Amino acid sequence: MDTSLNRSSNKKRQIKQTLKTQSQKSRREQLNSISVSTNSINNQGMSADMKQCMVILQRLKKNENAIPFLYRVDTIQQNCPNYYQIITEPMDLSQIELNLKLNQYQTKSQFAADVKKIWRNSFIYNPKGSQIYYMTVKMSAFFEKLFSQIENISPRRINQYQNNYNKISQNINLLTKQVNGLAKTETKIDKMNIPLTMNEKKQLGTNIRNLAPEDLNGIWSIVQDDNQHNSEVIEFDIDTLPIKKARKLEQYVKQKLLEYTKKNKGGKQIQNQRNVFFQKQIIKMNII
Repeated sequence: MDTSLNRSSNKKRQIKQTLKTQSQKSRREQLNSISVSTNSINNQGMSADMKQCMVILQRLKKNENAIPFLYRVDTIQQNCPNYYQIITEPMDLSQIELNLKLNQYQTKSQFAADVKKIWRNSFIYNPKGSQIYYMTVKMSAFFEKLFSQIENISPRRINQYQNNYNKISQNINLLTKQVNGLAKTETKIDKMNIPLTMNEKKQLGTNIRNLAPEDLNGIWSIVQDDNQHNSEVIEFDIDTLPIKKARKLEQYVKQKLLEYTKKNKGGKQIQNQRNVFFQKQIIKMNII
């Protein structure tokens, strides 16, 4: 008797944990999932019957009780380690969607059989009277209502739904690209506020010494202070340069070296000019 009570108590805790975990899936994760899946969708190759099935599937996914059935059961995260010992033919809405896109169903009845398998698995694993059991009843009834009316869905309505679905997918992809672009810009801006590491300082010193004489004026314009305005000597301490000024100097030097590489000629001449220049001019740098 005690064992039966403990088992029932554990089952309730598992159910609560399952609902809690699945309900915490962020809206962003769901949108990403839609965005990724629509990249490989090929509804143009679907039969009229399968397009009708896709319409039903999308309506199922939007139902308020659909959360426990959207994705494959994660036994560790959802704390139900014995799930696949009891359920030998698992199924979820995301798998059915994939099957539709891969043309795995030849008839509407095959599609319906997999959908009903979701409800059957839930009825088997979850105790009667539990919240998930109740949600399964609601989803099953909703599906039966939709499927019974499937023949009444006109091709025009299917095409209209598909066009709307494609537009939403395109908007999601566009927003994703914009967000990624903003993230890259933010990364570049943030780097200007990050101090140079010891290795970056050493590399900067080496790179400066490899610049052509005519490009040293650019260094002057970046690092000079007011009191060096009329000086014939470029004197600065990399350690004491403001962070943004040091990063600006690093960018300038890298850009010039990149230009040399692209030209890929006159290397020896530039080196000779640089040696002569350093004999006449003094550049003082405190480089670690």
